[in-house]
Amino acid sequence: MSTMSLILQPTATQEAELTQLLADQQDPSSPLFHKWLTPEEFGARFGISDNDLNVLKEWLTSQGFQVTSVAPSRNIITFSGNSAAVENAFDVTMQRYRRGAKQFFENDTDVKVPAALAGIIRGVRGLSSYRLEPHLRILPKAPSGEERQGGVMSPNYTSTSGGGHYLVPWDFRQIYGINSMINSGFNGAGVKIAVIGQSNIDLNQIQYFQALTGQTPKAPTMVLTPNTGSPATYVGDEGESEVDIEYASGSAPGASIYFVYSGNSNTASVTDALAYAITANIAPVITLSYGGCEADNALYGSLALEATLRQANAQGQTVLVSSGDSNAAGCEATRLGDVTTATQGRTVSYPASSPYVTAVGGTRFNEGSVTYWSSSNNSQLGSALGYIPEVVWNDTTSGGTLSGTGGGASKLFGKPSWQFGTGVPADGARDVPDVAFASSNAHDGYLFCSAEAAAEKCTSTSFNSYVIGGTSLAAPNFAAMLAVIQQKNASSGFGDLNPALYSIFRGTSGSSVFHDVTSGNNIVTCQVGTPDCITGTFGYTAGVGYDQTTGLGSIDGTALAAALASLGTTISLTPTIELTTLPVQAVTNSPVEFRAQISGKTSVPTGNVTFTIDGGASSAPVSLGSPSYNTALASYTPAGFLSAGSHTVVATYSGDATYAPATSTFTFVVTNPLTGAFSISASPSTLTLTNGTSGSETVTAIANNGFTDYLNFELYLRNNYTIPAGVTVCYNSVTKLIPANGSITVSIPIFTQASSCTGTNVRMLSSAVPSKDMFLFHRKSAGFAVLALVLVGGLGIPGSRKLRGAVMAFILTAAMFTVVGCGSGGTAGTGGSGGTGGSGTGATKATIPLAVYAFSSRNGQTTATSNFTLVIQ
Repeated sequence: MSTMSLILQPTATQEAELTQLLADQQDPSSPLFHKWLTPEEFGARFGISDNDLNVLKEWLTSQGFQVTSVAPSRNIITFSGNSAAVENAFDVTMQRYRRGAKQFFENDTDVKVPAALAGIIRGVRGLSSYRLEPHLRILPKAPSGEERQGGVMSPNYTSTSGGGHYLVPWDFRQIYGINSMINSGFNGAGVKIAVIGQSNIDLNQIQYFQALTGQTPKAPTMVLTPNTGSPATYVGDEGESEVDIEYASGSAPGASIYFVYSGNSNTASVTDALAYAITANIAPVITLSYGGCEADNALYGSLALEATLRQANAQGQTVLVSSGDSNAAGCEATRLGDVTTATQGRTVSYPASSPYVTAVGGTRFNEGSVTYWSSSNNSQLGSALGYIPEVVWNDTTSGGTLSGTGGGASKLFGKPSWQFGTGVPADGARDVPDVAFASSNAHDGYLFCSAEAAAEKCTSTSFNSYVIGGTSLAAPNFAAMLAVIQQKNASSGFGDLNPALYSIFRGTSGSSVFHDVTSGNNIVTCQVGTPDCITGTFGYTAGVGYDQTTGLGSIDGTALAAALASLGTTISLTPTIELTTLPVQAVTNSPVEFRAQISGKTSVPTGNVTFTIDGGASSAPVSLGSPSYNTALASYTPAGFLSAGSHTVVATYSGDATYAPATSTFTFVVTNPLTGAFSISASPSTLTLTNGTSGSETVTAIANNGFTDYLNFELYLRNNYTIPAGVTVCYNSVTKLIPANGSITVSIPIFTQASSCTGTNVRMLSSAVPSKDMFLFHRKSAGFAVLALVLVGGLGIPGSRKLRGAVMAFILTAAMFTVVGCGSGGTAGTGGSGGTGGSGTGATKATIPLAVYAFSSRNGQTTATSNFTLVIQ
């Protein structure tokens, strides 16, 4: 298992600062507008600390794993090891499962980590061999009339089965307003597009496609994701990637295509490739044509991937994700073509439902009696005359199996602050898709070339006998449009495109940018009695403005370029929400107060906030109060008590005349109250050191009455003692877990040379009793917490399993952490950067009364003290 990763958790302060940065980067009135970070800059500001990083690396090594890399952004540690090490270190059993025709393995139990480390680890990836499904549909072409003179397929051929045409890149560009930019000299040159996949490809097929459609053949840059094995081809995945590359390169013929894919490691997947494209900052535009059931991902820990997608936004990367091809039934497995009736509820696909990506849905052409096609092809096999009216893509009725645009309301993510306007449901949920483009494989399908066994290969003179569709065509084509716009507007990238799209939609240019699709639906047949199925069908219907079938509609590229170039201050101001709990460490059988502080930019926000805990019913609206500067506060205390474990609270701000609605999610851990106590004893009672040398004091701690927690060991001066001139004393504080009713022994290093008293977290010895706030890992709390934020490689599950998500049990052994503290003559108790005293010469005798002070990490109030004397000769 060579592709496992720890996804690391920033501090609450870092999270709040990142949220503010993301808002500023999309605010045209901010000096940070479109000021993107590099991965290294992201790591310096929002990555894990050196101390935390070293602790985790040392733990992985001690468990028999090999640390293979640390992302430049300092938020992912990649490691490898065998299954025996996984089972032993993480307390899991790796099991084999079946889902449909697929067999795969993954862990069988939930992840658990000590609550003291839950603030450092966000999730784990790479324990499952299940792979996400591509979003594409393949059909044979009409049985006659396909081949034109010279053996080349005619894209404008009207089939005997209903007047369909076949699309090529030139047609897409003509229909959606890209050709006018290309004719003006903008073809995406100088812009990179990252196509994400999980299979190797046949470069010959791509270059055949390019030549057949009148382009200059140009191979993509191949990027095999590190530590994912060797290149290998997989049926379905190969065809998906070849099509994505063919249309990304065809619709933006000047762009540089980077194909980022995973290898044949048994747990490598497209999510590894996506993460690498982001952490390595490969391209400003990323297209992903994969997805999985959102309900599965909720348990697998999609929030781990969310952190990486937030990083993409901060780096100026726009991530486009196809919304799925199984209509409003996003959890149905349609790859095998055997699902005709939905049984798993009205659901959406992830990661399309993430608020940090732009979800791309599907439409179908609806020409009526008007002619929208030329009677002949040009040199690039194009024949479309211009924009063609569209309806919602839903071929389910004609094909039997589910085949239509994915769309609906997320059950995992709340409404983003930017998602409002005509037609947007007041459902408190992230709605998908955001936009849509032609996706039907029946009317009208796309020509393609692929080496997959399911379709014969193209040659240098002819296409195969298949056409293709799916939202996986919409996403790479939209990526190409953005690449052309980025070149035309001389932009450094767009980051999260959604705030701009919805702002343009609400503005005066919205009607010229978006083709509003108002007809059709993604309704499917469902089995009565299964989730969400009451009448035998469910789904969504198109309407004026936004809808959950085609989003804002399809786009005219030239109009979008102009609108993006002149955004000005049309983007609504976005407030920030800081969520906290009171007390900071919540415990069972005690009330918990949730506080949402809403911060604006130019004035105090008004309105109200609703709170939702663990996906339950929303609270009554709480009016904002306590205005101060540009902030206001809403507080809510739910009835009853929360159980021990991890909980999630969502605060939804209503918005006002100045600020857009906003949502914030906060995960916290409720622990059982500490019981029992502990005692300590220091040895020797007198420690003698020669000035300029070092030694250590040994401390034994004994727990009783069930006490267990991480103990912090500090030193302080007794009797208001002042260190004499010429003497320097430093010590390293120590932290270690004491088991229930057990004992531990630690050594506290003590130094009397100034060279050991420099570095970060240096502080002077003081007469004051150390505070728990001095402790490096003050985010800790004792006990164990379920880590529900785990992203495994496959993101899929068998329907018969009790848990929809298979997550890894993860028990971290105790580790010791050190912080330097110093004292020197003449400055005791003032803090500082080290002593100024002896260096081994001119010995000055000092008899220093010291105390070892130990306190619990969880509440800092269970303490013990033991005295000793330090003699310096």
